[in-house]
Amino acid sequence: MTASKPRCQLIGAGRAGRVLALAMARAGYSFTWIGSLHRDHAESLAGAIGCTGYGEGFMGFTGTADFLVIAVPDNQIAPVSSGAATAGIIGDETIVAHLSGALGSDTLDEARTAGASVMAFHPDQTLTPESDPETVFEGICIDMEGDERACLFGEQLASDLGAKSVRLTPDQRILTHLAMTIASNFTVSLVRIAEEIMESAGIDDTTVHTMLMPLFKQTARNIAESGTLTALTGPIARGDDGVVRRHLSALESQDEEYTVLYKAMARVIVRMAVERGEDFDERAFDWFLRDG
Repeated sequence: MTASKPRCQLIGAGRAGRVLALAMARAGYSFTWIGSLHRDHAESLAGAIGCTGYGEGFMGFTGTADFLVIAVPDNQIAPVSSGAATAGIIGDETIVAHLSGALGSDTLDEARTAGASVMAFHPDQTLTPESDPETVFEGICIDMEGDERACLFGEQLASDLGAKSVRLTPDQRILTHLAMTIASNFTVSLVRIAEEIMESAGIDDTTVHTMLMPLFKQTARNIAESGTLTALTGPIARGDDGVVRRHLSALESQDEEYTVLYKAMARVIVRMAVERGEDFDERAFDWFLRDG
């Protein structure tokens, strides 16, 4: 691979692959081929980054890649890696990366057998079609695991994107991915539950958004600036079991899973409040902690 910027190829022009390719292009990386299950997606991304080669599947690839990004669903990484090796995209000097946060570099064993250095290269950030490739990687962390040569390149790429990097073991990566799934995806789900509860009270969508979003944004800022223990507020953290009882009564009109969720999350809050040294009698929640 060249000492400066490599010739890059991408398989998978979906959400993550598209944002990464756009950001890499802005950082001075050139792509010679984009492959995708959907030819129109490959063509659109190729046009956006000035890449002349694109195609459906492995069609039209432009020879061996210096750096190959496999940006496909987790269950497709191994077969795509194998297909790329068979097609001739992977050579002795190729570095191959997949973007999964849950799978290790061993998912790319077929590419490794073909001579490549491989790594898992996972941006610790939520990526959407609206993500700005100019800023979405700025200041985030990219975790990686794999061969030394690949990870050294991954660290340079992360730096070029404006990101930090950390190497994790496979065991660390799955627990980290679990934690980040909870922090990101579960947060979205919790906000959706809050929306549904408010809407069930007859509050219109616009008002719901106006009421919830400032709270959501300030809570995120408080966590970022002060940490979770300091950011924790509310009736459970205050030991106000009377309000908790009223909440549970109100939840009887909602999906029963919301009551289960409320109790489970409330137990976490009680533990956090005790850890913080909150001055209330934990025994006030004995009824609650016993009930399950």
